[in-house]
Amino acid sequence: MNRVSDATKVVALGQTHWADGQFVNINKLGPWLKGKGIIFVIDGIQSVGIIPTDVKAAEVDFLACGMYKWLLGPYGLGFLYVDEKYHEGPSLDATWMSRLGAEDFTQLTHYRDEFLEGAARFSMGGKSSFIHVEMAIVALEWVISQGVERLSQLIWQKTDLLAQFFTELGYPIIAPTLRAPHILSVQQKEGASWSEKQVQFLLENKIYVSFRGNFLRISPHVYNTEKDISYFMDLCLEGIL
Repeated sequence: MNRVSDATKVVALGQTHWADGQFVNINKLGPWLKGKGIIFVIDGIQSVGIIPTDVKAAEVDFLACGMYKWLLGPYGLGFLYVDEKYHEGPSLDATWMSRLGAEDFTQLTHYRDEFLEGAARFSMGGKSSFIHVEMAIVALEWVISQGVERLSQLIWQKTDLLAQFFTELGYPIIAPTLRAPHILSVQQKEGASWSEKQVQFLLENKIYVSFRGNFLRISPHVYNTEKDISYFMDLCLEGIL
């Protein structure tokens, strides 16, 4: 917030940082920005589907996200939320499919300049990719049936267990109030970086994590069990700590 000035017109950020899992409380930030007349844009690729996100409560103007992470869908398909006050704006991908009447294939030679009404005008030209749409429907139905809050709690239990483990060993961990439920980043001691040997050791034992400089980023999924978490902690004690 201290980076915002009277000259600020737009604030665009990720709800969750991709590298270390730090979490932004958009429900607090959004109304504050709105009070200053600032447009609020959210990158939801790391958060939508695993963190409950209410664009109305956060007074978000635009939110974009892909499907291939926590929405469990295919590459090549994503979503864009646009607040109603921008629905009369120009299309982002101004193809013929963004125009009024595009769904009527008997009138394809009768070109029209008007865009579709509402947010439909912002859909990409390839929105009729049948296989992607069917995959997206199945994925979204499953996420909705499970409930984002429930999924978030399930993952939090796993990352919190790991946070306690590394904290007891003296490794710096981001405070619980500042981190997302699904990403835990463990910083090396005294500013050191994780080594290639440590990375290779985990890979050889079929543990797939991300190394971001001096951070070890761990992001368990719903299919990971407590047995998986225990196996990982045992391996850490055996070969990388």
